[in-house]
Amino acid sequence: IGIISIVMMFGGFTSAYNVSNGGSFLVNINFPGQFLISTFYVLAGSVALILAMGAAKKNNSKQIKIWLTVALFTGIAFSISQYFGWKQLMERGCFFTDTIMDRDNPDVFFVKGEYGKDFTLSFNNKELVFENGKLYFETGEELRKEHYDKLKQYRNTASSYIYLMSFLHLMHLLGGMIYLIVVMIKSFRNTLNRQNYLKINLLATYWHFLGLLWIFLYVFLQFIH
Repeated sequence: IGIISIVMMFGGFTSAYNVSNGGSFLVNINFPGQFLISTFYVLAGSVALILAMGAAKKNNSKQIKIWLTVALFTGIAFSISQYFGWKQLMERGCFFTDTIMDRDNPDVFFVKGEYGKDFTLSFNNKELVFENGKLYFETGEELRKEHYDKLKQYRNTASSYIYLMSFLHLMHLLGGMIYLIVVMIKSFRNTLNRQNYLKINLLATYWHFLGLLWIFLYVFLQFIH
């Protein structure tokens, strides 16, 4: 039930993101490299929990403790990597809430970097061309005054979605880490064995789900965004 509710929540966010593309300006940025590193950490946690479950089936209490500890450290590493990913976004001028363009200087973007290389703008899902301080449609037509006036009012909602979805995913992962600590305590009390490894099984199922969810979010935000 918990997994279904999480799927519905993130499905709602991704749908809202797609809807927000219509008739609006969006900033397309290169995804921070730290988010790719996060992917390896969450997958490594899944592998560790699979090995912990295998150790439980063999009544190997020492291996259970080792692999649960490894899984905990991968969760901590994932959390740290997410923080540095957000830091990279902020260094590029992408904050949770901020306008796309300076209202007083319409040729100045708050997003840092070279246009076309580090970031681009799109309108109605169509990428815009930026030359000599002016924006053009792919047809070569320059944006009209009403477009510029609209652009000055728009916020960088794409960055808002990245922060929101990655933060909510991290919160769910932290919830899994709390349960992981509970399971670790039981392992050090030697209560997990061949006849009693349901808690490891449930933890592994939840962790695998969060890993798949993160891969989906990464692909969605990296390539669709």
